[in-house]
Amino acid sequence: MEEIKIWNYIIKWGIAQNPNLPSDHEGWSDENFTALKATLKNCLPYIRYFQISAKDVANYVFPYSQILEKKLWEDLNKSHLLPGHEITSTILPPRIILKSDLPSRSTENFWFKWKTGLGHYKRTESFSTVINEEHAAGIASWIDKNTIEYNVKNNPYKFKLLLRGSRDGFNRESFWKLCNKKANTVTVINVTGNDNIERIFGGYNPVEWDNSKNGSYGRCKDSFIFSLKKDAIQNSILSRVKKPAYAIYNNTYRGINFGGCSLAMFYNNNSQINGCYTYHNNDYEKQIDIGSPNTKKHYFVNEYEVFQVHKKS
Repeated sequence: MEEIKIWNYIIKWGIAQNPNLPSDHEGWSDENFTALKATLKNCLPYIRYFQISAKDVANYVFPYSQILEKKLWEDLNKSHLLPGHEITSTILPPRIILKSDLPSRSTENFWFKWKTGLGHYKRTESFSTVINEEHAAGIASWIDKNTIEYNVKNNPYKFKLLLRGSRDGFNRESFWKLCNKKANTVTVINVTGNDNIERIFGGYNPVEWDNSKNGSYGRCKDSFIFSLKKDAIQNSILSRVKKPAYAIYNNTYRGINFGGCSLAMFYNNNSQINGCYTYHNNDYEKQIDIGSPNTKKHYFVNEYEVFQVHKKS
């Protein structure tokens, strides 16, 4: 279901719970909006506002903008008027649309599904929910600087999962708890841009992430960042470190950070991941996304994983 349809549904439901509200919202008083806001207080935090198009925001959200927190409304407008502008409001990941079991007709099940964005799904366990075996073989080739890429059968590395956002939490505490002092790590991030297109970004860090060195760079000559096509390694972008002294940035407030925000996570005031940045600042060879150079770009994080890579015995 489109996010704007969910918004319209809860507005309709909220109005129905307040029969004394005027039928024409254009004539509502501040007290009327306050009544609706109070009714929907447990629903509004679960709307994916930043997945609603500018047109739908103007047509359907704006008339009821008084029920939103002031900062949220400001950030929502900035996301459309100033793409890439830093946002401090919580950004929920897009709802996952997968093949599901037959849904229950109960209202309880409906509310659970739209709040979590999940539902009841059958999923086959694999080593990753972001990349496939072909991607892993390609990344292994980049680690060894091979001119001929490994394939799935001769990939010499095992990818051991350290962290998965949907399993361990989308917060910096989880990252530092599970990845601190870990070397030879590969991070992969499934993101969605303002164009609603999914992408995969990632990076390889041969040295340790170290929170005891907060605010300092980690020197490394073999790190790299990359972007991947969802289904194959072909036409991916590899960007090796250009300034080894600035390869990795240990920042307890950000977690993942390659270079000066060449690829970095950022968080809101509640320590939850708010998205990721890409920025070509010459710490790495090239930009890994498509767009204007030297422009910081913001993406929504759907999922991310950190693996430690080991040579197979």
